[in-house]
Amino acid sequence: MKLHLSTQDRINSAIKQLAEIEPNGEYQIEIKRLPHKRTLQQNKSLHLFKGFLAKELNKAGLTAQEVLAQAVDIEWTPEMVLELLWRRLQIVITGKKSTTEPTPEEYIEIYETLNRHIGSKFGVHVPWPVDKTRG
Repeated sequence: MKLHLSTQDRINSAIKQLAEIEPNGEYQIEIKRLPHKRTLQQNKSLHLFKGFLAKELNKAGLTAQEVLAQAVDIEWTPEMVLELLWRRLQIVITGKKSTTEPTPEEYIEIYETLNRHIGSKFGVHVPWPVDKTRG
């Protein structure tokens, strides 16, 4: 059962459903705060913007292929490094998707391959972090 508790009525309904659970086993309940979604005004603006932009791109004679062929400059985030670099390489090298699955030896191979590639292609080298508190 998955419940979204966005109003008092939904909270009351969830409490009622929980009270009806038969105590014939173990249950786990997790409550986490979800990120805010776009506002109603942002939703309206997005729908206007997409129409305006489509009209202007067409007026400029730009096809979808021309616009999509140009890369968008995006700053790296740790999550992008994990998903776009590390995990893709990990799957190729080990066949394992989760970062919890590779062996210590496979971790070394993934790191060395990624660091060598980034270093040779872009001149960027990052040493593997070592926890100096563990002697």
